[in-house]
Amino acid sequence: MAEIDTRPLGSVRAALTHFQQRTDHHSRFSPDRNLQEIENLTKELASCRMQLEVKENEKIQANLKLESLQNAMQELSGELDDRIAQLEADNGMFTRQQSEASEECKALRDELTVVRDELDAVRSSNAFLLREIEMMETRMILEKESIKDSLNHVLQINESVLSSAVAAIRAEEERSVFFQEITLEFLDSDKNREMIESLESEVMAKTVEIAYLQSELQQVKEHCISSEIIAGNHEQQAEASLTLGNGDTEAVVVNGGGFVAVISKEDDDGEEFYTNEIDQQAAGAAGLVVADGYVLVAKSNGDDADGELSLKGKLDAARAEIGDLRFSLEEAVRRAELAEEAKAALERALREEIQRKAQLRNAPSMTTTATTPAKPPLTGPRGGGGRPLPGGCLTIGKVLNMKYK
Repeated sequence: MAEIDTRPLGSVRAALTHFQQRTDHHSRFSPDRNLQEIENLTKELASCRMQLEVKENEKIQANLKLESLQNAMQELSGELDDRIAQLEADNGMFTRQQSEASEECKALRDELTVVRDELDAVRSSNAFLLREIEMMETRMILEKESIKDSLNHVLQINESVLSSAVAAIRAEEERSVFFQEITLEFLDSDKNREMIESLESEVMAKTVEIAYLQSELQQVKEHCISSEIIAGNHEQQAEASLTLGNGDTEAVVVNGGGFVAVISKEDDDGEEFYTNEIDQQAAGAAGLVVADGYVLVAKSNGDDADGELSLKGKLDAARAEIGDLRFSLEEAVRRAELAEEAKAALERALREEIQRKAQLRNAPSMTTTATTPAKPPLTGPRGGGGRPLPGGCLTIGKVLNMKYK
């Protein structure tokens, strides 16, 4: 089979010229030559037809491919239009969402500003409360120290009063013994008047000395009363000032108006010195010495049974009064313990109030500006020098039900 010529053909005119030349050339030669030429031309024509068919097939395939590409392009164009429309719709939705999100962000920023302001207010309130608590603790410490100093001062005054009273009682004892000796000597000898006069002068000197001691005792008493009044301004001084001595020694200051308080002491030797609250007229009727509001009584070892009974009765009364004072002291200690418990309860109530306010401010309902709570008033006409008290808290005086005289 002949090989197919796949070379491209020239123009139609070139082909006609080529075939015309071949025809003229064949006309010049012999018939056999013409037949051979015809066969060659037929072969070339067949090859040209085949090439033409191939070209037409290629053209048809190219047209089909072009149509398929056009269809694909139309489909892609439709998909592109749909995608563009979808993207435009999504872009509009995203724009709306962005505007809504920006508005929400602005609202959240406003709420955050409000919450920060509330947080600053809470912090300032907490700082103020902490400063107030520290000031209260400092004042309590200072008051405790002042109370301790006052107690020490009162104890010193009580010791000085007791020593002065004991000295006065011993001087009165010496005076009584001296009077007894003088009386015995006077009964034994009526002739020695000069001795009696000298003894009377000594008695007068002793009397002056006793009066001087009594005046000093009165001054110490007044100083003690003024110290107790100053110490009574404190809350616990009135309770602690009941401790007037150590061991078996008890002393009470003179109240004035012709009355005296009890001064009792028991030594190791069994001696007992005491005074009791006695009216001046009763003391004069009983033969006792009354000077500057004091009644001095000395217990001796005499045989007067009535005097001993009266002295024992007075001693029992003094001991009963000492028992009352001890009971008052125990009551004062109990009230001090109740005061400590009330202080602890007050601190717990204050901490609970602070936690409750913090929880109310941190609640979800506080995220809007409309529900902003008002600040609690930090100053106002309250007790305790204008210090703020937590709501619902009672004072220590109300808790202990104290009554001040």
